[in-house]
Amino acid sequence: MAPVEWFLHNQHAKHLVLSLGAIQSVYQVFARTLFAGDTPDQLRKRSWIITTFSALVVSTMSIPYVFDFFYTGMDWQSMSPHRETISDPVCLFFLAYLLSDLGTGYVCYRSLVNFSSGWVHHTIYAILCVCWVYNRWSHAFVLAAIMEMPTWIMGIGVMNPRLRSYWAFTLSFLATRVVIHMLMVYSLAIPSGRYVDQYKPSWWPLTFAVVAFPMHVVWAYKSIRGLYRRHLKRKLEAEKRDLERRAAIDEATKLLDSADVLEESDAIEQPGRKARARQLVSDAVYKLWYSAPEAWRNAYAEQLEYCKEQGVDLSQMRRSMLVRQALARLLLQRDKRGHNLPLVEEDDEDDLEDWMSVTSMSTSNPSLRKSSQEARTISLGKGIKIKMPREFDPIIHGQKYVVSEFPVDQTASGTRRQRILGQLRRRFEIARRDMVVF
Repeated sequence: MAPVEWFLHNQHAKHLVLSLGAIQSVYQVFARTLFAGDTPDQLRKRSWIITTFSALVVSTMSIPYVFDFFYTGMDWQSMSPHRETISDPVCLFFLAYLLSDLGTGYVCYRSLVNFSSGWVHHTIYAILCVCWVYNRWSHAFVLAAIMEMPTWIMGIGVMNPRLRSYWAFTLSFLATRVVIHMLMVYSLAIPSGRYVDQYKPSWWPLTFAVVAFPMHVVWAYKSIRGLYRRHLKRKLEAEKRDLERRAAIDEATKLLDSADVLEESDAIEQPGRKARARQLVSDAVYKLWYSAPEAWRNAYAEQLEYCKEQGVDLSQMRRSMLVRQALARLLLQRDKRGHNLPLVEEDDEDDLEDWMSVTSMSTSNPSLRKSSQEARTISLGKGIKIKMPREFDPIIHGQKYVVSEFPVDQTASGTRRQRILGQLRRRFEIARRDMVVF
């Protein structure tokens, strides 16, 4: 029989050639577009195109067989092989992948083809693919192809580092190459496992599964160990960054306190001291808000916008006071200490201004400013400490209400009772407003 005639009448040969063409087409498209270039990084990405594409195809095609495997209670005699339509073509597609990866690797990325995991591994599995198809075990191979899921997860992470997930790879590896592999070994070890080919019982499928299982266990152990090491590394790096940020915030807090002392001293009118105070405040704001968490910087920006909306002249306000007001805004919005303080702008657009007035943080009255100086150092979490007025004690200790006395403005419009009740409502923050006693 002529080669062309043999090819036309041999379904396996046609499937193999068509698979080779499909794999090479995908490789050429991606290698010449997304991953084109002469850099080592691009070369490494190109070396994963064929592997990732093939692993994705065979693992997807294995899903019906995995379902059938569990649906039949892991009974090989009850499973539907679908050899001619599915399992044989998929097995030959995997054979085409092995040949393509070796051939393309030899020509295009020879330095990245490892001897053991490349030449030896691919050669052995190419021989096994022929053996599985010849002995009518191809559906067992397609079932095991679900174990290629970690391969395409890793490949996508290599080609696009932003999509890399060590957790996804490790969990999929454990689920497929350990758990499912172990169940396959069990199903092949019981009496019905000899009948992968219903007409010709054999122990060889069990032998292949048992030989490959220890290798998968070793790889799983290395994957878990690598994941643990990366976790420790990230933890140490996070602790280092936290220490650096904590040191910067502590220094900024000292500068803020020094600036307040200078500004409130009798000699602040002296040009030298005023310049020194301004410099301290500028340094403090820079160190604090460029080393602090993002939420702190957002709170500071919101406080500036709020002051502008209220018509406050920012040039007449100490920047250190703005910093403390911003932190107060952040504390009000967090609501993480067991109390139920209302959020900013919940009932009245001036709630935040009222809160600042109650806590003596935005008043220019010298007597009230003196009370605000009676502050103490508190922790805002993660070792970050800053001085806050004592009116914040209920928040820090998680009390259910905050009551602070404030003089009632008698010149407001409305009846006397309306003025008093309105001022009391605006000047007191009640966490649980189900009852107010006068």
